[in-house]
Amino acid sequence: MSGVMSIEYCHIPSVLSERLSDFHLLLWLSKQPNLDSNDMTLLCDAIRNRAPVLEGYRVIIDSIAGL
Repeated sequence: MSGVMSIEYCHIPSVLSERLSDFHLLLWLSKQPNLDSNDMTLLCDAIRNRAPVLEGYRVIIDSIAGL
């Protein structure tokens, strides 16, 4: 079982900016009331530069997603 678990984890992006690099997800996030245009600019810059996304955004996005 541990071999299967390690294979599954290899396919899960560990960096939030990688998971957020989906265009349709970004469009959906841009329409959420919790994120304004400045937030989306910072998120898109982090994704474009492959930089870490601030932890606060992780909390907001997890909250929107119901996680």
